[in-house]
Amino acid sequence: MKQTLLVSVGKIGDKRFLLTILKKLSAYTDVIIYATNKTHRFLKENSVMSLLIFKISEIGKTPNIADFLPEKMFDIIINIPTRITIREGSEYTDGKLIRKTAVSLGIPLVTDPEVAVMTIEKIIKKQDENK
Repeated sequence: MKQTLLVSVGKIGDKRFLLTILKKLSAYTDVIIYATNKTHRFLKENSVMSLLIFKISEIGKTPNIADFLPEKMFDIIINIPTRITIREGSEYTDGKLIRKTAVSLGIPLVTDPEVAVMTIEKIIKKQDENK
């Protein structure tokens, strides 16, 4: 069963935390990992296969998350914000737009590194069962 993930992780510490499990996941041919620029670059530097996808704010660059979200092309979105505190206001960051859209479209959304690991482990288990 083919799985498509969007991975966008803000903090380098969170990227490092997820590296081992993402490396394991990338070995499965039925899994496609899309990653935003800095996450993609980090994964590539650490021998993890991913496809670059541009942020919503990177208008005119393709492939763009804004084009993929309405088509529900992601089975799961892992979007771990950089922020430490939640601020009230009307400002929409790329991450906030991704998270709001995922929720409104019913796409499973993970915003916590530990939960991301558990979710990926479950995907790996399903991939192994389908072999």
